[in-house]
Amino acid sequence: MCFDTDKDCWYIEEDGSRFDLHCGYSFQLTIGGVPMPCSLELDSDWYVIMRGVRFYLRKKDKYPIWKY
Repeated sequence: MCFDTDKDCWYIEEDGSRFDLHCGYSFQLTIGGVPMPCSLELDSDWYVIMRGVRFYLRKKDKYPIWKY
């Protein structure tokens, strides 16, 4: 999962196609080798919610995810 500064959105690329992500998109984010179910949300900035915990995403980072 990468951030597009021009569109101000997160996206994934799969099989040569790009898919822009929107609020409420559910996926598994891998943390310490463990896939964690979460959803993408937008307030003043983009963040994820997982198991009741919220944290902001760093726009310069790339995140390995698994789609549902």
